[in-house]
Amino acid sequence: TLRRDHAEGFERLMRATGQAPEESGFLGGAWETLGSAWEQAGGMVEGAGEQLQSWGESLQRAAAPWWAEEIGEEVEEKQGHEHDEDAYCLEPEQNARLDAHRVALAEGKTDVLTRALTLKDTSAVGHVDDIGRNQSNGEIWDGLKEGKIDHLTAIKCSEFTSAAVAAAGYDLDQQWLDPASGMRVAYQDGGSYTFVKLWMVVGTLLEATHALLVVQNGDAEEIDPSSARAAELGLSGESERFLYVSSGNFVGMEASEEQMFGLGAAAVGLGGSEVELNDRKPGDVQQSLRTNSSGKYSGSGHSSVVHAVRGTGVAKLGVDGCPKVEGDVQGPAPLAELEAGWYRINKDSGLKWVVGPGTIAATVAQLDAVEIQLVDANTKGSSLAGPGKRGGDATAIGAFQEHRGFNDEKKSATTSAGRLPSSPWHAWSPREEEAEELSAQAPKSQSAAAPSTPSPSTRE
Repeated sequence: TLRRDHAEGFERLMRATGQAPEESGFLGGAWETLGSAWEQAGGMVEGAGEQLQSWGESLQRAAAPWWAEEIGEEVEEKQGHEHDEDAYCLEPEQNARLDAHRVALAEGKTDVLTRALTLKDTSAVGHVDDIGRNQSNGEIWDGLKEGKIDHLTAIKCSEFTSAAVAAAGYDLDQQWLDPASGMRVAYQDGGSYTFVKLWMVVGTLLEATHALLVVQNGDAEEIDPSSARAAELGLSGESERFLYVSSGNFVGMEASEEQMFGLGAAAVGLGGSEVELNDRKPGDVQQSLRTNSSGKYSGSGHSSVVHAVRGTGVAKLGVDGCPKVEGDVQGPAPLAELEAGWYRINKDSGLKWVVGPGTIAATVAQLDAVEIQLVDANTKGSSLAGPGKRGGDATAIGAFQEHRGFNDEKKSATTSAGRLPSSPWHAWSPREEEAEELSAQAPKSQSAAAPSTPSPSTRE
């Protein structure tokens, strides 16, 4: 239920009832006109017609949450008004993301998590680090750009995710555009230059990743193809300005949690959005890069798709597609006895929400993701690989892992995460909901909440 749809509904309703807005556009006219429209929507008679009644019912369900936010005044609920928790005010940024989501679906793009799971289920190929490989880059990437991995004799993590993104309908052969300037990025390549393409970003190629980081650090050179500088560098063959970086690789560069790279950057380049690590949801894509004790990139890393998350916050229970609860709910009643509605899980409750591939975004109001489960291609000895040995099949769903942040004083890693526009979570944003608190013991006021003890599968 969206603001623009209700704006149109309000205008139609006001015209049909003789209350034409003073001007076109959202909310159309004065507060008094809206109040009149609301009263008439709430008191519609049967003779008003099915279409008009439908508009009125839709307005009644959804107007209160965003009306109050938009006008900045408290709106008293009407008698008998049924609040629709799934309808809430979309801010301009959310509207832009929703538009991008609609366009992506209209273009035939799909959720990358679905494609990743399909690749996992239909392939059985070992990891390059476990079994080795002798294939040319051309052969490898020609298939990956078509969303295939069955041509590989062994696989890397970034190849699995590249194929999943391509299978979801995204063109990885297009050039990367710097989000800040909108310009293409080129790096020195011997005596010539190469423009960064998205498959290079996902694959974290040394030179391409170096170029992205140099641009973000503000150290790239803007080139006017008609300038003497362009002629000096042999860059006169282009028709548009672009950013230029000398040759190099990212190993040894200063790491930062603010930098985008790998799949996180690729998601933004494909029309998606950057995602905070505690905001990750199923289907988000990410790249981690390991760092040394001096806080500099060491060269290794991992590319993956988020399968599920555990965390705390507010979600809805008792409806289709709602999150599951991990832990023994005792307050305000056992889980099976709770009425459908919004509930809060706090950090000290001994409980966690589990948001997975089947969770519907509208059933989650707030979530602080603290444990992440990935679907990826990994080595048999990796701590992320899960309890079973991967061996001959490197692709699988791993174990839940608690996120450990970047530390520039010891060996760690920094992660860049993104959300593609075809993700069902793309237009989602946290929102406030009145919620009753869940606890692992009841009543909570008479005993301390149970400590949060991870299951064996969450321990490294």
